[in-house]
Amino acid sequence: MGKKQSDLISATKDQSKAEGLSNRGNSVVGIDLNKVPGEVVGASQGVGRGRVFSRTKSHQEVLIRDIGGPNPPIPPEAIKIIQGKK
Repeated sequence: MGKKQSDLISATKDQSKAEGLSNRGNSVVGIDLNKVPGEVVGASQGVGRGRVFSRTKSHQEVLIRDIGGPNPPIPPEAIKIIQGKK
């Protein structure tokens, strides 16, 4: 939820949810998870407890683990811009 440092990157399986969250002027991108070298965790059935559980479920969350090292956790070739900055 952005309050603690983590090695996880949050994404969503729901494009309309991503577009709704992008109202802060951010771009929306698609990620080809087959090209992500690290661990991909499906959290869309709910993970954790309380508010974290309800948000991972309602946001259809997918977590991508940053395994560190010289390569980015999401390689550029895995990213496709769907909606540019507003």
